Order: sequence, then structure tokens, then C-alpha cells
Amino acid sequence: MPYYTWRGVTMHATYCKGRLYAHSIAELEKILLHREIALTRATEYRFSIAFIITRMQVVTFLKQITVLLRSGILLPQALHIIAEQTDHARMQRIVRFLHEQVSQGVSLSIALEKYPRIFSPVIVHLIRIGEKSGCLVEALDALLEYLEMAVNFGKKITHMMVMPLITFFAFIGISFVLLIGVVPRFVQLFNSMGRDVPSITQWLIYISTVLQKPLLWVCALGLLIGTFGVYILFQKSIKRLIDRLLLCIAGIRTLIIDISLLYWFHALSLLLHKKVPLVAALNIANPLVVNYWLQKDLRAIAEHVAFGHTLRFSMVNTIHQPFKGDILALMHIGQESGELEGVVEKAAYMYRQKVDRMLHMCTFVIQPLLLILLGLLIAFLVFALYMPIFNVAYIV
Repeated sequence: MPYYTWRGVTMHATYCKGRLYAHSIAELEKILLHREIALTRATEYRFSIAFIITRMQVVTFLKQITVLLRSGILLPQALHIIAEQTDHARMQRIVRFLHEQVSQGVSLSIALEKYPRIFSPVIVHLIRIGEKSGCLVEALDALLEYLEMAVNFGKKITHMMVMPLITFFAFIGISFVLLIGVVPRFVQLFNSMGRDVPSITQWLIYISTVLQKPLLWVCALGLLIGTFGVYILFQKSIKRLIDRLLLCIAGIRTLIIDISLLYWFHALSLLLHKKVPLVAALNIANPLVVNYWLQKDLRAIAEHVAFGHTLRFSMVNTIHQPFKGDILALMHIGQESGELEGVVEKAAYMYRQKVDRMLHMCTFVIQPLLLILLGLLIAFLVFALYMPIFNVAYIV
């Protein structure tokens, strides 16, 4: 069933355009007429970057369902309304599929399982809990709390990474401009002087000469394609190796563990508050951790708890020991007092505060250091180029 890119005219004689999913152009025209838009042109297309569904779009979809259900609209009708109003082509197709499934008597949670890459296990299971308990709106509220927290932390991490990436690519760009566009002109000047240039300048000239050879770029392109092919063939093994290496770097290890456990504890807290059994809650929350070795530790915790061990005992006996002493003490207090739900929520809050402080420190410490490093590297390149000229001027 195709996607269409369309153009139309509104009732106020203004032109508009967009992308929508429909069974046919006739259905597309009917959908647009409901929006008071007259279709003027429609073209079928196969692929677009607009097919990508972000986590924020999932949050928006769940918010729309929550608002419509709270206002008294039945779930099939709510899905139909959302499908008619959404402008995202792929999201519209998914919501239409969900509407068809729910209208046929399939539960929403089972329909969502058809899209595991879009709707995580926590989304599916919390909605299932809400369906079974008859409190779907309350379950959606708890789910939105978790997803909005995840989206906000994702934005913070993205903002933290923007400046380092800009700094890195700026240095690469400036270096290539100097080595390919500027250094060859200085070579002619150095040759006309008839004097030996310093070793640092000789190395700079050699690198510039190598970069101007087409064979180097062909080899680099071949290496890039080969690396990509090897990654595709051995993706799981390479990811495990990268995950292992990241856990061996002190600062990065702490950041990865804290962010992973923040998501894990927060999801676990929501599930326990919805009266999900501890073992089931652990199994649902574990896939949210991306790092393979941390996820393996968390799976082992679920297995130990299933065999009858306490949660604290299972945490202590993990291979990579991601849990600090204060968290283990907190779990022990929760088990002894029978208030495990509240203790897990407290642990999630502690990790949230810790990650906030770490991201704040990275923003105000790492970024200025990278800018200073960029300035020093550019100064080094300029110094290597102008040193022979300064030497000649000094001798004269």
C-alpha cells in the first residue's frame, strides 16, 4: 500500500503540501477533503527520510491516545481520529494498522508488538497491564512520564555531544584546507629559498604530498567499504567488543553505567507500582539497557531472583559490579521494610541527579578544553608553515 506526496488548495485559497499513506489516490482525496483541502496533485514515492519515527513522535502518539480516552472516546475511534490527523506517512500507516487490529478485537498491546523497533517492551507491557486492570489511561500516564524522562535525557546527551562533534569536524576541515590548499603553495616558496626546512615542516609537506595522491583516496574508500561490510557481517560480535572496550575506559564506563541504570530503575519503578511481579518486571526492563555486558548482568539478576534469591544478593553477585554500595544498602533496606517499590523509585531519582551533574560537568569542562585543543592544533600547523620564513628573516 503506497505512500503519496501531495499538493492541494485549502478553503482559503492557500497552497499546501505533505506526505500521507493511503490505499489509493481516491482515498487520499477523501482524507484531504475531511481536512478541507482539495487535492491538486499526488505522486507515489517509495522511500523518504520522513519514514523514520523518532521517540518524540511515539510520545506524541501516546499523548493523543491518552487525551482522547480521557475525554470518553473509545479506543478504535481514537485511533481512527489520530490516523486521519497525523501528517507523518509511516506513522499514519502504523496507526491505521492498529485501528484495524483493535476494531477486529485484538488488544492494543498485541498490535503494538508487531513493531518492536518503535514500541519498546516497557510500552507494550505497561499498556497490557492497563488493559487487564481496566486502568489504561493511568497506565498511559505512567508510561508518558517514563518516555518524557528518556526524551529529555536524550536531548541533554545530544546537546552535550554537539560541540565536541562540531569541534572535531571543524579541525578536520581546517586541516584539510591547510594541507591540500595552502601547503603546496608554501612548498614552492621553500624551494625558491634554497634552504633546508625544519623537520616539522618536512613532515607537514610529506603529509600534504600523500593527501594529494588519488591512490590514497581510492584505498581509503575501499577500506571504508570493507570495514562497513565486515561490520554488517559480524555486527553482533563487533558491538559486543565495542561495549566491552567502553566499559574499560574509566570516565565513559561511569557515564554508560549511570545512564543505563537510570533507565532500568525508572522502568522497574513504574512496573512495580503497577503491581507487576518482580521477576517479570526485571525481564521487561532489561532490554532497555543497550550495552550487551550490562544487559547480561541484569539478566543474571532476574535469573537469581527467579531462583529465590533476594534482589540485593543478586546485584552483589554481578560480574561487572555496576551497583555502588549506597544503592545496594538502599535495596537491603527496601527488602527488609517491604517497601521495595519506593526504594527503587528513590534509586532512579539518585541516578537521575547523578547523571544530571555529570552532563552539566561535561558541558562546562569538556567543551572549553576541546576548543583550546583545536586552537593549539591550528597554531601548530601555522607555526610549522611559517617557521622556515621566520628563520630566513632572522638570518637576513
